Amino acid sequence: MTKDTTTTTARFTPFRPGMDHLGFAVENIEELHRWAEYLTGATIEHGDLIEADYGTALRFKAPDDVALELFVSM
Repeated sequence: MTKDTTTTTARFTPFRPGMDHLGFAVENIEELHRWAEYLTGATIEHGDLIEADYGTALRFKAPDDVALELFVSM
């Protein structure tokens, strides 16, 4: 068996198979609100807090367009 050592230097695109997004858990809803305030103050575009089946989430994008999510579990 040979090891696949293929790499790419291409920028991230959501249209290529692979990672969809990266999520980070925060401790509580207050911390999630603090993150939203921080992102706003840093002029980083983000969505509103959304209720999902796994908890409450805050979504935004990294400079390379990777989708990021901060969430607090239910």
